[in-house]
Amino acid sequence: MSKVVLKNIDKIYDNGFHAVKNLSLNIDSQEFVVLVGPSGCGKTTTLRMIAGLEQITKGELYIDEKLVNHVEAKDRDIAMVFQNYALYPHMTVFDNMAFGLKMRKINKKEIYKKVTEIAKSIDMESLLNRKPHELSGGQRQRVALGRAIVRNPKIFLMDEPLSNLDAKLRVQMRAEIVKLYHRLHTTFIYVTHDQTEAMTMGTKIVVMNKGYIQQIADPQTIYDKPANLFVASTIGSPQMNFIDACVIAEGDLVYLKFGEFKIKISSEISENLLKMGYKDREVILGIRPENIRIAEENNCDAISLKLELVEILGYENILYLELLENNIVVKVDTRFGATVGSYLNLSFDVEKIHVFDKITKNAII
Repeated sequence: MSKVVLKNIDKIYDNGFHAVKNLSLNIDSQEFVVLVGPSGCGKTTTLRMIAGLEQITKGELYIDEKLVNHVEAKDRDIAMVFQNYALYPHMTVFDNMAFGLKMRKINKKEIYKKVTEIAKSIDMESLLNRKPHELSGGQRQRVALGRAIVRNPKIFLMDEPLSNLDAKLRVQMRAEIVKLYHRLHTTFIYVTHDQTEAMTMGTKIVVMNKGYIQQIADPQTIYDKPANLFVASTIGSPQMNFIDACVIAEGDLVYLKFGEFKIKISSEISENLLKMGYKDREVILGIRPENIRIAEENNCDAISLKLELVEILGYENILYLELLENNIVVKVDTRFGATVGSYLNLSFDVEKIHVFDKITKNAII
């Protein structure tokens, strides 16, 4: 068991800054939960409160049904991996990994056995006598992970552990951490500002902004059914396109009109919009770049836009087209070729359109 429950948690610093606001979250045993959001959203503060490194201003924190608000960090059976690795520079890899076990008075033979086993599993066995300055960034991060694993804690906390690595190493270490999670069968709580890390690593994602939780769900639900405009813009790369539009009804059909264009929407969304009184009201239309298609010239539902820029990524092309005063972004196959300055016909997948309230910014379900 390694369940974590946060109930109505607030964190207010001495200078009055309200970092976390009325946060409630259930983390089940053996989940991989990712807290994601921009800098200053409260995700690291939340992690540090779970670790016992920050005091809770208000609310209750339970680990395995035990209230731990006033339990010292060292007594919570938690291991934390930091962004800057936090290795002791004067110690060897072996001593860094063994440090926590020595503090717990584990006998030397047991320490040697555990450290060498873990070092082998993270491919650091041949580097146990080196010091941190002799290691690459990826190797230092492995040592930090090894030091956490060797303690066999109930919960792993990770605070942006990959942000100091280059792009190639980040991908590699991401895969290693996920494999580690499946091997250890314990609870992981991971903080990142990188939505790709969140989507590829977590079994549950918690999107945060300005101290508040915006949405809690599995990665696919977060992507397919964002709760509001902030979540929709945070998850997905390139981000979702947003267009100011007006809901209009023509007979039995409902359209979203913007500028000289109008887009037909699905019967389910149409019904909801009319039922909730959105007829002739302004809303925000959301559509992901991969849900816009290049249409045939005779497609009466298509809109024609001028191509401003093409980004060639090798595995796909990203098109930027002029729409009103903004750009609209479209993902296409690399086999598609078009000249900058030409006009393209686009059709929207009506089943994939999102609609958000213009004032509250919440999704209209």
